[in-house]
Amino acid sequence: MKTFFLLVILALIGSLQGYGQTAAEYLESGVSKLNQKDYNGAISDFNMTIGLEPGNAEAYFKRGCARFDLNNYKRAISDFTRAIELDSANADAYTNRGLSKFNLMDCGGAIEDYNRVIQLKPLDADAYFNRGCAKICLQDLQGSITDFDKAIELNPLDPDTYFNRGNSKYYLMDYQGAISDYNKVIELKPDDFDAYLSRGWAKDKMEDYEGAISDYNKVIELTKTGEPRQN
Repeated sequence: MKTFFLLVILALIGSLQGYGQTAAEYLESGVSKLNQKDYNGAISDFNMTIGLEPGNAEAYFKRGCARFDLNNYKRAISDFTRAIELDSANADAYTNRGLSKFNLMDCGGAIEDYNRVIQLKPLDADAYFNRGCAKICLQDLQGSITDFDKAIELNPLDPDTYFNRGNSKYYLMDYQGAISDYNKVIELKPDDFDAYLSRGWAKDKMEDYEGAISDYNKVIELTKTGEPRQN
């Protein structure tokens, strides 16, 4: 009987240890789980943080990140909104809320959030890139090019920005301008077969059929080993 009662006591002690955790400890545990891609486990810890500290802006932000990674964009928006209410200068919360809205095709709402990011961080190249992508969604192609121009000014080594600016130029039938941007993508990332494919289409439009075929051949070569672009 003594052994039985001892085991019961030890079990109770072990179970009560979890209840002794502080909000900061739950937050730290949640961040660790988030980094390990244990999103549901992270959300559970952030819930505990918020239960103990309802005004903890970081907990709402991090829970929003976990929900974003689970593609639960509506609930992520709710968390990012609460984080912004608690800390209106949190540029990352505006960024992630904008990305969530963009993924729900609320491109106008996304632009509003990116505008706020740019107010808070005027030298943030990603904010201009993201806003440019949202403008493409709204078919404001010239506006997207203006944003991509600024993003490139701030970060001239990002192939994704050149690629998207090239796409905007392509849709505006500026095929030579598009080719110039696709050339830059290939210079920065020689195995980017999407850039070769898009450049081939642009050359095709300009009736440079030999150049187009050369690019299509490169696409075939790279398709065997490359991976599609992830924007």
